[in-house]
Amino acid sequence: MWWYHIVPPIVSVIYAVAWIAQVSLQEIWLPTILFCVSVMTSAAFGYWLNDCTDVQEDLQAGKINHAAGLTIIQRFLVLVILAIIGLLPWLFLPPVKTAWCALGLLFVCFFLYSMPPFRFKNRALLGVLCDIHYGHVLPIIITVATFGSLYSPFEAKKWNLIIILLILLYIKGFRNITEHQINDRKNDRKNGVYTFVIAIKPLNAARLLSFVLVPIELSVIALFLVQWSVKLLITYLLFLALYAFLLQRWGVFRLPLRHRWYKFWYIANDFYESWLPISILFLASLDNWQYLILLLIHLVLFSKNIQWFGWIVIEFKSIFFITHNPTKSLT
Repeated sequence: MWWYHIVPPIVSVIYAVAWIAQVSLQEIWLPTILFCVSVMTSAAFGYWLNDCTDVQEDLQAGKINHAAGLTIIQRFLVLVILAIIGLLPWLFLPPVKTAWCALGLLFVCFFLYSMPPFRFKNRALLGVLCDIHYGHVLPIIITVATFGSLYSPFEAKKWNLIIILLILLYIKGFRNITEHQINDRKNDRKNGVYTFVIAIKPLNAARLLSFVLVPIELSVIALFLVQWSVKLLITYLLFLALYAFLLQRWGVFRLPLRHRWYKFWYIANDFYESWLPISILFLASLDNWQYLILLLIHLVLFSKNIQWFGWIVIEFKSIFFITHNPTKSLT
């Protein structure tokens, strides 16, 4: 579900700005709710527009399309309702020019990606660039601009962080759309969709992911955290160590090379979507206990994203159980 993939990285930015500015929970809860409503409905607008323009292709490929059973007028009405709900919170959020420009570009990207005669999704590199911007770069720019203006006015010394963050977002977006296109390559071929992955061949795309994009992205995350917060850098290193522990326990390092590297494609996503928001809220709660409340709310709302914490506990319990009950491992 897109809720678990799109929202956590965005709220992580909100948490981070609030933590840096030492904002109380009372000050942050209403803008955060309004902003999340806009984020969710804007994302739903993009998904719905894509469904509306993909009806025939999805039917041919046997894929579920929620717009297929509706008339053109009904599809259009849903788009209008989503657009209104997505824009309504901005009547109450701060009127930041950067955020408004990025929001406008976001909707432009939705149309360029899906609507004929543009249909950038069928145009290899143009589709990649469009997806990177509407799925990764622009939402974070909107978030930073909005909440930065509310709680943490921009300082010149932050330019290095902004530049590294933008580089990271482009790498993240490029990796994600490449992963998506690799997984959808069969349907895309069937429908005659000329994606970036089909253009460079799926095997080359897989090698690009495994040996270039993933290592660079993990390194840039470390570089960003070195510049921003040593405490978060330590939590990131702990995350990598625990992730390696899980992969080792599951036998990933014993798999053939081709299958082994596939398991590394989602490390950064697990960091953005699970570990990062929880780490920020935990560290913020050390300075202000009220963030414990926000941490509990986050854990409830995104419970699916923290399932691998349970896997870590299970594996450690397994090690402890076998170590202290050696005879049990033989049964």
